[in-house]
Amino acid sequence: MKSGKNRSIQFVSDNLVQQIIDGRKTASVVDLGEVDVGDGDFDDPLVVGDYYDVFDSSLVARTTIPGHGIVPLGRHPRTSVAWRDQHQR
Repeated sequence: MKSGKNRSIQFVSDNLVQQIIDGRKTASVVDLGEVDVGDGDFDDPLVVGDYYDVFDSSLVARTTIPGHGIVPLGRHPRTSVAWRDQHQR
């Protein structure tokens, strides 16, 4: 259940949640127009400096992560792919 003190983010892929826990997934890509939009009870808007409880597909809190920063990439799909490839561990 949500703790109330942190924001929430939920991934439908438990594999992605495990990658976050293992430190292999350290970034996400979202359209700039959707950064400040929440998507349900377990997906709060992204805010730099806030902490997020990460929920798996069963809505179980698995870990907590900080919101470090937002980097605008533009709208070209290749830009997002290049950024993702460059920042994967």
